[in-house]
Amino acid sequence: MRASAWTYGWIMLIAVATTLPWPRAASAETEKPSIDAQTKVRVGERVLKAVATVELTLQYDKGEAPNLGGPAWGGRGRGMYYRGGFFAERFLDEERPMEQPGLALGADLLLMPDVQLHERFIRKIEARVGEKRVGGRIIAWMLHQPAALLKLDEPLLDLQPMVFDAAAKGPYLTATIGEDEAGFRINIGSPGEAVTVFSDGRRTRELSMPSLLLTAEGVGVGASFYSHLPVDESWKGSPLDWPAMTLSQREAAMAKLDGWASEGILRVTLNFRSPAKSGDDFGAMMRRRMGGRFDDESAAATEMHVPGVRVDGPYVLVLTALDAATTARLERVRVFDAQGESHEATFVATLRDYGALVAALHPPMPGELPPAFPGGLPGAGEDIRAYRDRLLLSAEVRIAGPQRISYLGHDRMTGYELGWRRMLYPSTTGGAAGAFLFDDAGKLVALPLARRPRASMEGRYQDDEPVLTPAAHLAPVMRNLADHADPNIVPLSEEEENRLAWMGVVLQPLDQDLARLNEVSDLTNDGETGGLVTFVYPGSPAANAGIEPGQILLRLHVEDYPRPINIQLNEGFAGFVFPWDQLDQIPEQYFDQIPVPWPSAENELNTTLTDIGFGKPYEAEFIVDGQPRKVKFAVEESPRHYASAPKFEAEGLGLTVKDVTYEVRQYLRMSEDDPGVIVSRIEPGSGASVAGIKPYELITHVAGQPVKDVEAFETLAGDEGELKLSVKRMTRSREVVVRGR
Repeated sequence: MRASAWTYGWIMLIAVATTLPWPRAASAETEKPSIDAQTKVRVGERVLKAVATVELTLQYDKGEAPNLGGPAWGGRGRGMYYRGGFFAERFLDEERPMEQPGLALGADLLLMPDVQLHERFIRKIEARVGEKRVGGRIIAWMLHQPAALLKLDEPLLDLQPMVFDAAAKGPYLTATIGEDEAGFRINIGSPGEAVTVFSDGRRTRELSMPSLLLTAEGVGVGASFYSHLPVDESWKGSPLDWPAMTLSQREAAMAKLDGWASEGILRVTLNFRSPAKSGDDFGAMMRRRMGGRFDDESAAATEMHVPGVRVDGPYVLVLTALDAATTARLERVRVFDAQGESHEATFVATLRDYGALVAALHPPMPGELPPAFPGGLPGAGEDIRAYRDRLLLSAEVRIAGPQRISYLGHDRMTGYELGWRRMLYPSTTGGAAGAFLFDDAGKLVALPLARRPRASMEGRYQDDEPVLTPAAHLAPVMRNLADHADPNIVPLSEEEENRLAWMGVVLQPLDQDLARLNEVSDLTNDGETGGLVTFVYPGSPAANAGIEPGQILLRLHVEDYPRPINIQLNEGFAGFVFPWDQLDQIPEQYFDQIPVPWPSAENELNTTLTDIGFGKPYEAEFIVDGQPRKVKFAVEESPRHYASAPKFEAEGLGLTVKDVTYEVRQYLRMSEDDPGVIVSRIEPGSGASVAGIKPYELITHVAGQPVKDVEAFETLAGDEGELKLSVKRMTRSREVVVRGR
């Protein structure tokens, strides 16, 4: 049995759907003619004699499988057909060509669907009738229909080319071409009478599917590869008369496109400071990982290579959705021109709603913007629907390490979907990943751009893949950059890198029993969301607002967020008990892998507030004495927490100490006056290790003098010779002598 792409849902009609002046409804003056089944059989047989099988033998290129397009940009639209890339691989795995119908318009000329498969994936094209097979090549692509003309190396004499007569009278029949296990099948029907009137001015006649339109004698009148036709008679005529891009015209267009893309879509290299060493905050790392916030690639990246688009003036739109933590480490931006020369740029802003940042070239790149980018991005008033069904030039640009890779082709917008804030997003028949679309004048029409997700505790794995976005959407953003920038996603100093927001509460996750006990099952999805307040830090925003232990935090309401943020906490470390009694048995080479004993300040609530942004107003919804209560807050930065605490590395002693921060003080039950610094790291084989000091112990005194912070420790440690230290492990204290190097 021969399976093909049609088997999986993209019915490739060989010729196109048409509309004609359909016969009027029956009346006293006219009766709608009836065409009998035998006539339809004869017409179907006539069409079948004009159909050849076009075989496209596919191949891998540079280890990459052919991509037949499919859902365009993260599922926004499937275009006219669903064509997943795995179908192409199936043809290769089954060692057979991909087959398409070809309608003979001449003995050596076939009209076929435009599969929009890059030529690097096509090893050869042949047309076959019976056992007769001849080679061919595509010589033209229709501008307003997803179709192409295939020129054969020699005529296929068994074909009977379809004859078209735009003046032929009705009644008319429709012919659609499908595939079965024996070859092709022709479905003959009658055109419908439905007319659709659109608010954008389009007036179309609807067909059940793309079809060839014929008379009862089998003479062609018109065709369309869409399931609609204009209400006038402009659809009539031979497909040979359709506006098309010839092979020579395409070669010239690709040469221009290569220049536009090379000058306007550039490689950008971002350099980052190494992540702050908070391996001593192993628990926080695991919480981020379990909560879906941890991005292994960007969290540890020190260099990234991404595409950038030249826009107005010295600006470059850098297409990467960096989060706040990664952007905080950004130190250098370099833009590489078409010749590979590096140009320094500085960070300007992160877009609040899109996965991109803006950088400014200093000095501006020599030369003017290429024709593809006149005056920057297109005007905001431009209607993307003007490009419906038009052939557009496509540059698929990829950045692989320091190498910029570009594949040139074409694509078509077949429809539009209403999306974010009522903006229109195009559906395409191609959908190559990373493609930029241009019109024939060289204007950038659409580009791959991710939407920046809102802060959330649930559903954190939001779809942030690039979506084909009209360039016009960005025009108002670039004109008023200050109004569209996120002030919280900016490069920071190393000291500020781990800044964190807080409310000042410690929360226990609800469960089914706690929710029912507190009579909030209906408000928490039977305990799946919500947190019980178990502690309130003195002087915190929560304390100042009168929040007390025993109250339940349900959700956060942010003024411009489309939905509230439910409190959803991770129980991964709720039952963790630190092995204080076993510390002495842990070999020193594993000290860096010991998780911190105290609950991390980088919990779900605080990281969500940080994502919302410092200074942003919000309301927290609590249950107080059994009644809902909303409390107004503004996002505030927390005091220093363990990951961001000041530290001092005493190299001669082989240890690093940190200040005792608010969450550590609460865990150790220390008052504000209690002395001590936390041992955050022990160097294996050092004097501190030999003396038996362990990670997370408290050093309270140096040579009998109390130590309040790392600054005092540094002063008292002096030249790091032999030191007498008072060390405390929870409630037990001891004296140790450390000999420095």
